[in-house]
Amino acid sequence: MELNGWKTHRHSVMEFQNGVNVLVGLMGAGKSSVMDAISFALFGTFPALEHKRVRIADIPTSRPSAVDGAEVKLTFDIGGDEYTVTRSVQKGRPSAAKLEKNGKYLQTQPERVTEEIESVLKINYDTFSRAVYAEQNRLDYFLELDKKSRKREIDEMLGLNHFATVEDNTTSLINSIRSLVKEDEQVLAQMSLQELRGKAEALEKELAKVKGEEDRLKTDIAGLSAKFSEAKTSLDELKRLNARRTELSKSVEGLRGKAEALKASIAEVDAKKLDEEQLRKEHESATALDKQLEREISEAKKEEQTALKALTSAETAIRHEEKRQHEKEALLKDVHGKDVRELSGTLEAEKKELQKLIEELASAGSRKEELTEWVKELSKHLSKCPVCERELDDELRSKLLKDKESLVRGLGDEIVEKSKVAEQKRRFIAELEKQTAALQLSLGKLKDYDGVEKALDEYRSIAAKKRKELESASRELAAKSVEGEKVKNTLRELRSKKEELARRKNFADELSRTNAELDRQETEIRAIKADDKQLEAAQNAFAEQSARLSAAREKLESDKRYIESVESQLRERKKELDNASALDRRIARNRERVTNLNRFKEAIISTEGALRERLVYSINELMLDLWPRLYPYGDYAAVALKAYDDDYTLEADVGTAGSSSWAQVNSVASGGERSIACLALRIAMAMVIVPNLRWLILDEPTHNIDSTGISKLIDVFGSTLPGIVEQIFIITHDDSLKQIGGARVFSLDRDKSANGPTVIV
Repeated sequence: MELNGWKTHRHSVMEFQNGVNVLVGLMGAGKSSVMDAISFALFGTFPALEHKRVRIADIPTSRPSAVDGAEVKLTFDIGGDEYTVTRSVQKGRPSAAKLEKNGKYLQTQPERVTEEIESVLKINYDTFSRAVYAEQNRLDYFLELDKKSRKREIDEMLGLNHFATVEDNTTSLINSIRSLVKEDEQVLAQMSLQELRGKAEALEKELAKVKGEEDRLKTDIAGLSAKFSEAKTSLDELKRLNARRTELSKSVEGLRGKAEALKASIAEVDAKKLDEEQLRKEHESATALDKQLEREISEAKKEEQTALKALTSAETAIRHEEKRQHEKEALLKDVHGKDVRELSGTLEAEKKELQKLIEELASAGSRKEELTEWVKELSKHLSKCPVCERELDDELRSKLLKDKESLVRGLGDEIVEKSKVAEQKRRFIAELEKQTAALQLSLGKLKDYDGVEKALDEYRSIAAKKRKELESASRELAAKSVEGEKVKNTLRELRSKKEELARRKNFADELSRTNAELDRQETEIRAIKADDKQLEAAQNAFAEQSARLSAAREKLESDKRYIESVESQLRERKKELDNASALDRRIARNRERVTNLNRFKEAIISTEGALRERLVYSINELMLDLWPRLYPYGDYAAVALKAYDDDYTLEADVGTAGSSSWAQVNSVASGGERSIACLALRIAMAMVIVPNLRWLILDEPTHNIDSTGISKLIDVFGSTLPGIVEQIFIITHDDSLKQIGGARVFSLDRDKSANGPTVIV
């Protein structure tokens, strides 16, 4: 077995031998956790985990530093095959497992791994924990239980609990079936099979009778349906003929009215005595005159348009020349009293004066700049004149400075005044230049208007002439238009008369067709041989057949409903009869079941008793052989397991030589004696119950046993038990057990003060 991160085992590897394996060490060294690991590897649990004294999360090593998971790997041989099972736990994740057989994967799901191992070992965890694995200081576990619990647990260990379960379930099933039989008998007592059969037979006879009546009605209905169809066909034909006669009568009346109207229209045209040939000639003559007038009117319109166009052109030219005349008059008014040469002379004189002012301003400006430089020099407190270099005292310098400053101010005022005058001159010159240019432009334009009065007179003369021509053309066009309209009116009257003659012909043709259709429809009316009496007789015959057919159908529907009612009653009676018969058969079957279950229950009880007796006998046979080897004294000749109806007891033979007297171990034995007796019982149970797995795990088996008893145990473990048990695992802190002959000893130690891991020596 290999342990990684398992409780205090950081990494431990142990190879156990056949025979005795002793794990020895102080408390907390990690001995019991090795056996827990064996149980966990095989079945995924161990007693402390099963009873929730520890949790999965408590398994991984936590001191001095924690690990995330733990793993146990166990290899064992059975039936000539080698199996390796590996299980691991990880914090926050489900447990994992895998099982290998002879180096090949067999299962990888934890539940399937456990099932496979249970199948191979032929043992489950419950049996393993009771018969094979004795937890620390719990050899006398069975003696500490109350009677009921001890009976239950030993029965479970021996596999007899299944018999008790089957017996209880069988009893419950027998009671349930008996209850059903009683209920069915009560229901059946309220039913009469003979009465139910009589009612069913009566209903079958009634059903046959009504179905015969139904068949007869169906035959009658078939005949009535044929007569009904004949009557309906005859009635429909008479109705059709009657409707056709009514339709034709209305049509004849309409045709007669139409013929009269056509005759009146023809007479109205004939009254006008129109001559078709005369109308044709007059129409041809009027048509020719109309075409001639249309040509003359077209020519007159062209002449009118030509005259209108010439007049329009002349009037446009007149308006243009009149506009030019007005423009000329405006220009003459604008230049009246103005002389270009006088304006030009004034302009030149003003320009000369402006130039003179500009020169004077330039001279004054130069003089001012020069005087300004003088003022600057004199302001520097010079001792000499800056011009003539004569000596200057302060008074003279001050006087000169004031004079020069006065001249500078005077020149400044002069420059400002002359600048204003110069600016006025410039504006005046610009205005004179503008007036001169405008006058010259106007004088130039006047030349363009020469001869405007003559042209205006000529255009007015042309317009007067063209206006007369237009008036003449318009009069001619109007006369032609009046004459043309008269001709067109004549043409319209002639066309109307011709159309009347054409309509008269159409009326005559339509009258001929109407008279022919009138004769045909009157002949058809005379051929129809259907009168109101015949129609009334047909309607009465149809109504009679319809009533007889409806009555027959209603009777048939009534019979069908009655048949359905009888059939429903018959089904109900048959159902009740079937239910009663089924109930009778079920009662018989259930009674037979109760008989068989009682036999089965008796067999279960008998088998359970025989099996218990045989198992107890086998256990006691082994204990009879083991006891003298385990117990070093002679005060108890033997120990045995006694089976009673409500309990199992472990008893010792306290009789004197030659006689037996049995007493419960609890009442006569010391703690050490009890432990040895329980050890003998556990070994015997393990060998009888689990013959396929000849293992025995003992945790602190020397508890409450004195030194003499321990010596005897050492001898038994070394010489006797290996011949009975294939592998024995002993967990102990008692160093004396290291003396067991042939045992493989694993010494487990750890530095608890430093929270160190388990070390195996």
